[in-house]
Amino acid sequence: MELLIFIGIIALSVMFPPMGIVLIFVFVGQVINLSRKKKRKESEKNERYREAVDKFNEGMHYYHITGATDQVTALGGDLELMPIAHYMFIRNDKLVFFPNISFGYFDGLNPLKVVGREIPVKAIQSFEKEGDFYTENQVSGGGGGGSSMLGAYLGEVSGGKDRHIIYSRRPVNLIQSKLIKHDSRSVTLRFRDESNLEHALKFNHGDYRLFQKLIPEKELELQYELDRQKILDEKVNREDKNVDVMDQIRKLGQLREEGLIDDTEFEDKKDELLGRL
Repeated sequence: MELLIFIGIIALSVMFPPMGIVLIFVFVGQVINLSRKKKRKESEKNERYREAVDKFNEGMHYYHITGATDQVTALGGDLELMPIAHYMFIRNDKLVFFPNISFGYFDGLNPLKVVGREIPVKAIQSFEKEGDFYTENQVSGGGGGGSSMLGAYLGEVSGGKDRHIIYSRRPVNLIQSKLIKHDSRSVTLRFRDESNLEHALKFNHGDYRLFQKLIPEKELELQYELDRQKILDEKVNREDKNVDVMDQIRKLGQLREEGLIDDTEFEDKKDELLGRL
């Protein structure tokens, strides 16, 4: 396009020399300006690339991340984790997420996103499985087949004197079956910030075992089971306590019948025991 404009300007300079010279200077100035802008953008892009790579290397060194460090795949949430694999580990009583960025991903990446996200373990409420997985068998095709009357008529006409009825067969549409998977499963991590506001992060459902490995006490199913067991224990203790109080009241009754304590002493002691329930 620029070449065509330049050729047009040359043609004008031949036809109208003064105007052509001015247009040439304007055109050359525009080309130089566009070239400078392009180089500046390219320079800024390269600078962001180098800064992102430097921050990534610094983070890997700071957190002592190796190839053996566990990884999870972020799907979204309140911490603005990039939807890529993240290293996940415990450091100083904090659950840390650091992006595992391939070098092809650095192109155009904002260096501010190349940071470790830290959540105090004590601020984590729970992690749990969410979503469903099911398959659907989608069937298409079928039908067709049978004889075509139009084909039979045309066959009769084209036969002339020795005409014959020719039946044409319609093509049969094959039945096709396609298995479609619907998978909305994920792992949801819930925690509270310093202002006690609740937040949530979502990860690939296959990462559940890694959360069980690092923060097993935060598993929601385990918490439900512990709460249920606590309620059962409290109920058993309460029943045992009730049985013990009733036994003591029966013994007081026997002492009263034997004349070892009077009615007033019996009632006072009984009220004291019942007050423990």
